[in-house]
Amino acid sequence: EAEAILAPTMQLAQQLSLAYDSIRQQSDALETFTEARTDPLTGVGNGRALQEKLEILLTAAQRNGAEFSIAIVSLNRDPAAVDEDESTRKSRLPELAKLIRACMRESDFVARFGDEEFVVVMPQTKLAGACVFGDRLRGRVQEQMQQTISCGLAEYQANDDVKSLVGRADSAFYSAKAARGNRQFVHTGSQIREHRAAGTATREGEATTTATT
Repeated sequence: EAEAILAPTMQLAQQLSLAYDSIRQQSDALETFTEARTDPLTGVGNGRALQEKLEILLTAAQRNGAEFSIAIVSLNRDPAAVDEDESTRKSRLPELAKLIRACMRESDFVARFGDEEFVVVMPQTKLAGACVFGDRLRGRVQEQMQQTISCGLAEYQANDDVKSLVGRADSAFYSAKAARGNRQFVHTGSQIREHRAAGTATREGEATTTATT
């Protein structure tokens, strides 16, 4: 009689044990999945996560015309620090990643790209909106890290793939690097030009080049 009374309880306990095992396995799988897509130094996404995010947005854009933009950013080297080595520069990356996240929206995504660059993906954002993000980030970095960054931006265009979109942003980024200082350039698809916040003058012909990528 006791066995008959306890049988449902024992059966439930067995089901709970199996459920806990399944949850643990799923948690382990999720942790492995997350670690495989996270940069261990900065805690943001890595190249694999960036590729997947861009492919998702590109598919959505090709289907329904959704807009999005990307930015490539990196700290500039301190010209006064002639003995600055790679380990010193990398030690500042976590702080830069933290500031990028502070300037992002919840829907945005950031990943480490290469050794010292970050790519920020901004869904439902045109190039002008991406420039607002870049201006905000450049000001925050200068204020809190006493350093400057270079920033290159590009907006999704019809028939883009990951390589062409990142390539345009990269071209704008290297233009900003070449200009030196706290600079931001955009690739419009037909030209690369410098973007400056309202109220900042640009000398005629100083910051516009014909796009070659």
